[in-house]
Amino acid sequence: MGRLSRVGMDRALTILDEVLGEIEFVAIDLKLAEVGGALAVEYGLRGYDSMHLAAALNLRTVDPLFVGWDSDLNEAAMQTGLNTALD
Repeated sequence: MGRLSRVGMDRALTILDEVLGEIEFVAIDLKLAEVGGALAVEYGLRGYDSMHLAAALNLRTVDPLFVGWDSDLNEAAMQTGLNTALD
């Protein structure tokens, strides 16, 4: 059935804990939503893509590495000066 064994699940949870320690979570508030809306208009992005970009821009003080799967989103990230996985 493609399910993980107990050992596999324990290993996956260990890796997940390690990865989660490297992720900066950003709460969406009104200001961030407004920035996301402006980015959607400026770069022709979908709503969730513009929020992804707005959150990354909000983290500039920690010099984030931007990773996205959408070419328009990645292009917008590069245009805003973010370091991207494509650089």
